[in-house]
Amino acid sequence: LRAQDAAFSLYESSMLYLNPAYAGEERNLEIAMNYRTQWKSVSVPYQTYQTSVMIPFYKGVDKTSHLGGLGVSIHHDVAGSGELKTTGANFSLAKSISISELNNLSFGFQAGVIQRKIDYSNLQWGEQYQPFFGFNSNIVPTVFSNDLENRKYMLDMAAGLVYYYNDIQEYTNKEFSAHVGVSAYHLNSPNESFSPKVRASLPRILKLNAGMDVPLSDYFYLSPMLLTLYQGNTFQINSGLKLIYNLHNQSSNKIFDGLIVSAGSSYRLNDGFIFSAGMGNQVFLLQYAFDLNKTKLGNQINNVNANELSLILRNPVEHLFRKVESPRY
Repeated sequence: LRAQDAAFSLYESSMLYLNPAYAGEERNLEIAMNYRTQWKSVSVPYQTYQTSVMIPFYKGVDKTSHLGGLGVSIHHDVAGSGELKTTGANFSLAKSISISELNNLSFGFQAGVIQRKIDYSNLQWGEQYQPFFGFNSNIVPTVFSNDLENRKYMLDMAAGLVYYYNDIQEYTNKEFSAHVGVSAYHLNSPNESFSPKVRASLPRILKLNAGMDVPLSDYFYLSPMLLTLYQGNTFQINSGLKLIYNLHNQSSNKIFDGLIVSAGSSYRLNDGFIFSAGMGNQVFLLQYAFDLNKTKLGNQINNVNANELSLILRNPVEHLFRKVESPRY
């Protein structure tokens, strides 16, 4: 009853789900995908997916002046044996403002549609239970006589702001960089009730995230991260560290050139630990995360942990499908 929106442990791979302003910071065409499954011990594990595409805008054909970006994202969540399904499709538009050579600001707006769908056939109602006999599927619950809908569409809006210092993604002679972002989702408080007679406003969710990349040497970088979420009466804090190692390898194949590997851990307050590992470069970033549940639920039931996988592709057409190198490059 007090659950929040679906959340990802690898939230840095789901930027438009985190803050629409990130569409204005990306300098390359980026495709990002996340898949999360949790609580395998329940009859139907919770599963969450997201896919997003960010397209940068430049002024002129030489691409020297970055203006912002456009984003398209889709997320899908399946919860419980009643198959409560949430599907959202959103469009994001963000503007990038260069304050100085090292300081950059981006603000964005997002609008889209959310569909909520539920399968009542797998649910059991109190009035279907009889003394001494227990559950009787032949009893038709009266709740359906109240015109309870099984599908709901909602208009949804969000906005965000991101500040970057030294916005450089490559880990070749990279210097110190940092960023902080704040966003708000469900600004219009959409009505998520399945009953046309009752209004239930979807609570707004506020998100604050921050991170840094601190060079320890030419090969090692330390990346502290922080995420806070507040929705309704639910408050969530993620804090952690990631260690990044630059292999400084060279390869004629761009997929294997300039690789980095990473490993990290974080703690979700009053919930559990998150362990992650990844590998990538300027072309791709592949990451895996494991959530170790440490709540009372985890003490009572086994396999209430979570697994998550993410993949980011940058300029895939240019890097992966171009057969001939042009002298103009």
